[in-house]
Amino acid sequence: MGFFDGIKKFANEMVDDEICPLGENAQRRELKNRIAKQLKQKKIPNASTKKIEHKKIDNLREVFNVDYRDLLFFVDTTMMRNNGTLGIGAIDEWVFWKFNDEQRLAMPLNDLLLGYTSDDKLVLVKFENEQLMFNSLPIGDKAEMFEAVITALNKEQNAVMAYQNMLEPLVERDLTINDAFRVDLLKVLSPAQHVRLEKLLIEKAITENDPTFWSYAVHQLSSHDSDEFETFRGKILEHTVSLLQEDLSKENINEYLDIVNEFDIDGKYTTLKLECMLNLDRVTEAKMLAYKELPEVEREEFLTKQEQKEKELRLKIEQAIDKGEDIFEDNPQYVYTYLTGGLLPAEYAVTVGQSVEYVDGIISKMEHGTQIINRYQFTLNELAAKNHRFNYFAEINHEELPTEGSWAKINKFILGYDTIELQRKIDYGIAKVDEVKSYVRQYEEVRLEDEQLAEDQRKWREQMNKALKENYTTFYMKMLDPVKAEYIHKKLMIIYLGDELEGNDIEDLDRYVAKVSAKNDDLLNELVKDKYAKSPLVRGEFERAEDFDKRVADRIEELKNEFQGRLSLEENHLDNKISKLDAADKLATREMQQLMSDDRVAKLNVLLFMDQLKNIKIKQYDPDEFKFKYIYDNGRKGFLEVPIEVAPKFRDNFKPEKCSDVAVILDEDNAGKPLAVTKYRFMDEEYYFRVCYM
Repeated sequence: MGFFDGIKKFANEMVDDEICPLGENAQRRELKNRIAKQLKQKKIPNASTKKIEHKKIDNLREVFNVDYRDLLFFVDTTMMRNNGTLGIGAIDEWVFWKFNDEQRLAMPLNDLLLGYTSDDKLVLVKFENEQLMFNSLPIGDKAEMFEAVITALNKEQNAVMAYQNMLEPLVERDLTINDAFRVDLLKVLSPAQHVRLEKLLIEKAITENDPTFWSYAVHQLSSHDSDEFETFRGKILEHTVSLLQEDLSKENINEYLDIVNEFDIDGKYTTLKLECMLNLDRVTEAKMLAYKELPEVEREEFLTKQEQKEKELRLKIEQAIDKGEDIFEDNPQYVYTYLTGGLLPAEYAVTVGQSVEYVDGIISKMEHGTQIINRYQFTLNELAAKNHRFNYFAEINHEELPTEGSWAKINKFILGYDTIELQRKIDYGIAKVDEVKSYVRQYEEVRLEDEQLAEDQRKWREQMNKALKENYTTFYMKMLDPVKAEYIHKKLMIIYLGDELEGNDIEDLDRYVAKVSAKNDDLLNELVKDKYAKSPLVRGEFERAEDFDKRVADRIEELKNEFQGRLSLEENHLDNKISKLDAADKLATREMQQLMSDDRVAKLNVLLFMDQLKNIKIKQYDPDEFKFKYIYDNGRKGFLEVPIEVAPKFRDNFKPEKCSDVAVILDEDNAGKPLAVTKYRFMDEEYYFRVCYM
């Protein structure tokens, strides 16, 4: 091809948008449709399943030696433009691909049934002359494309049965544990063949003490044949327990614990499970398990002991934060511990005014979202705004005052030098007009830059002041109207239920509770309703209403019969959900008492206003009025009645940090303005101080 021919071909490719029908001559029409469906479900880009751009046709013929009319599909993987020189496709008998300029591969399409993807490889199982081999082909990041085709091929019954028959002698052999695992990854195998291999994997893992594929084999056998799994369950549990008692990595302990936790339905290994969960800091899960499986006396003993540990841990973390000690470096799991009044450590650190660097250090260790359960549902911004300190609030928001850039500083430096130099020339009468004009332009540029910086700083302060005021106001509003205890209770239930819920919101919990309740009232009909809702029948264009209604009724009856056979199993699942709900409810109530009891909330309230409390100063005593004068809130005056006989001791021993509670009320004597007041106990009497106004 000459130079101008190449240019012409390139131009045609860029502008030719003509579309041609794909696969007119393909014989395997059903397979073609199945592949199209799988590619669509996996959202594979640039997939041609019905039509193809005209500009690709020549390239497909030249590069892959295929005619577009014979194609089942083609996925273009060229990066620069869609032109069909790289990609994967198939015709009735062959699949072909080329993902780079060096390599082009093709193989019988049905032989993909003997393949599975592993990372960036397509692994093909070959069994000939009693020899088992595995051939790995590089496919880069294109695994999903091959998975789509393999999934579609597995719907081809004749081909699937032929390959199952071919593999039967292999499945019957006493394979090594590695070979059995790799063969079991083939989707083409029948359920019975999978079960045979997974039983072999389990037996080999036990006899050879090789846990490499233990979790895989256990879960696969459970999903393929629950009856066969039951015959192995005792043996599986015993071996998994023996693995747990070895010196394992944290990852393996989690893996094996999940097996025992899932399949120990009789509670035989409850104590071991609890021990492992606590060692792994899966405390919430351990408490749920204790509530469900331990006898009442043992359960209460376990929970009481655990709650005491949690109380000591909370105190330890709070003391470390108060001192600014980094307790989280060696114990990153502590960042999720709920402290006084339900504050998370990051929230507690902001409340006591720790540095932004310290707070950021805690937040950086929080890898997943955590429920806000503090008594007032304060955000970090609201806690940072509570003392109305502008700089601290701005730093917590990571909003820095706009400052002079490097070039602006350089321009000013140059201008300063030029000012001296120009003045010298003026003094000697040698300054040129152009030099003066250039200086004036430079001076004007610097002046405009200074004005723009001043404007940017003004806007920044304005925005920060607005945000500070808004968060300061909402802080006091939340103090006036804290969330109901029921709200916190539900938040705690969400934590205990975890993955049982679709999300982490109150609405998700409410939906879950309603669904479980509905199933408890009428399990069979609820199961049928859920299943039908996932794939409802659609009325045909020429279908009469009564015919469609009958078809729906028949489908409902069919689903009822389907569920009737395994209703007892579904009842067990429902009972498990009900028991989990009950456990979450009771444990959330207990934790409410631990975190949100009156004394805990009172401690939180004092903590929130500690800076203002420290500003209360006792002044002179009026013996005729039996009152102390005191100063609060940056110079405001207040008066406190104290009996004359205790007044000297009262003043000598007064310590603001010993206040036992703070509340925000509306002061009717001051236009209903929010006012914080505190309670102070001295010699078995209660005294009330004003602390500050909003």
